[in-house]
Amino acid sequence: MTGTSKKQMEYIPLGDIGDNALTRFSLDPAPEALVQSIRELGITHPVLLAPQDTHYPIVCGHRRIECARLLGLDTVPAFVLDATPPSSESLKLNLLENLGQREYSDIEKGRVVHQLTAAGVPEAEIIKDCLPLLDLERSKKLCVDLNRCAVFSENLNTLLHRLRVPLRVFSILFRWDEAGREAAETLLDTLRPGVNKCRELLELIDETAVKENTSPHEILNRKEIQTPLKHAGLPVNEQYDAVQKQLRLWRYPVLTDLQKQVYKAIDQLKLDGRIKLRTPENFESDQFKIELNFSSREELTAQVEQLFRVTDSEALDELIRIFRDMQ
Repeated sequence: MTGTSKKQMEYIPLGDIGDNALTRFSLDPAPEALVQSIRELGITHPVLLAPQDTHYPIVCGHRRIECARLLGLDTVPAFVLDATPPSSESLKLNLLENLGQREYSDIEKGRVVHQLTAAGVPEAEIIKDCLPLLDLERSKKLCVDLNRCAVFSENLNTLLHRLRVPLRVFSILFRWDEAGREAAETLLDTLRPGVNKCRELLELIDETAVKENTSPHEILNRKEIQTPLKHAGLPVNEQYDAVQKQLRLWRYPVLTDLQKQVYKAIDQLKLDGRIKLRTPENFESDQFKIELNFSSREELTAQVEQLFRVTDSEALDELIRIFRDMQ
C-alpha cells in the first residue's frame, strides 16, 4: 500500500461518480436483495472513491452505486481518498473491502488476477498476498492458470461464470484455438449443462480431437453435432443426449458397439416395465442392480417369478459375459 488515506465521510452527487472497470470484478448485476435493502435503509456502508479531475472513479462499492442509480438516488455516502491511488493499490483495496463478503466464481478470480498482473503487481506478490484474499491457496500454477482466463472472450467469460464452471473443468479450453472456444461457447450456451455434464462434453471433444488428430472446432462443426443443436423444437435435454451420444460414439467406438450388445441382451430378457435392470456405467464393474416397483403382494410375486425365469435365459449369460470380459 502507498499509504493513501481517506477523508471524512461526505455525500457525493451520483452524477459526479464515474465507473471504473479496473476495480469491477463482478460479472453479475447487483442482487435484488441489495436493491431492496438500499431502498428501505439507504446506503449504510459508504463507498470508497478516488479524486480525478471533475469526477470520482469508484474504488470500492460498484454494486451499491449500481443500486443507487437504479433507485434514482441523488447522492451517496462516500469516503474520498486524498489522492488517486496506483492501479495496484486500488485493486488491493477492493479485495480487502470485500474480504469475507463476496464469493467470486473462478472466472471472476481469473479477472482479478489478470488485472493485478496488468497493473504491474509481481507474480510472487499476487501469490503471497492476493490469492488468499480470493480464498485460494498460494500456488504458482493456480496463479498462472487464472491469468490465462484473459484469452477468453467477454461472452465466454460471462457464460462460464453464469454456469458456475470451475477452473478444473474450463482449463481444457486454454489449449483450444479461438475457433474452438467460439464453437464451445455456442454449444454450452445452447445446452446450458451442469458442471458434470459440461466436464464430460469438453473432455469427450478434446480427447476425440487428439485421437483423430483434428481440432475441437472441426469436431463441433460436424453435421452430427450441429443438427441437434439447431433443432429448435428439440428439448434441451434431448439435444444434450444426442450430442453426448455422438461424441461417445467417436471417442469410444468399441464401447459403443458393446453398449448396443447390452441393449440387445436386455431387450431379449423381456422384463416387465416395472422391473428396472441397471448395468454398470461405462463398463467400470461387473455388478448389476435390479429395482422392483410394486404396490401389492401379487405384483411382487409376479415380478419375482419373472426374475426366476430370467435366470435360465441365454440373454442373461450374454449380458454377464460382456461385463466380465471388460474387467
